[in-house]
Amino acid sequence: ARYRDEAATLPHADRIVFPGGVPPHEILPLIASADVSAMPVQGDTLNHRLNTPTKLFDAMGAGVPVVASDLPGMGPIVRETGCGELCDPDDPSSIAAAIRRLLDAPPERRAAYRAAALAAARGPYAWERQAETLLALYDGLRLPAEPPAR
Repeated sequence: ARYRDEAATLPHADRIVFPGGVPPHEILPLIASADVSAMPVQGDTLNHRLNTPTKLFDAMGAGVPVVASDLPGMGPIVRETGCGELCDPDDPSSIAAAIRRLLDAPPERRAAYRAAALAAARGPYAWERQAETLLALYDGLRLPAEPPAR
């Protein structure tokens, strides 16, 4: 409620949406309707620093450019794919500048962000490719021959 109240006071309040719970089959169309998908996760815990949120992959799959924290979990993916811009999540002006770079980009640059996001989602970050990697990792794990002695 606090965020809704604060958002209502902003000059662009009519462009801020709090969709609430979304059925899985409606997630990609909803994300695809956005201009930017922002995930300025603060790196205040190890989990947050290494986090690669599903939201990042959803945005790529919908062809929506991202603004993500320049942290070890997300930064390399955004850099490698070119699907968006990175920001310092502890600096509001850095977050705003990254969003501005996307929103103010010329149409051909916005199309390039979209193409990069879709190429990543259909290529190296497609579930089929990631599943192969995950299954290979599982295959490489070795269980102890016998349970440890107590």
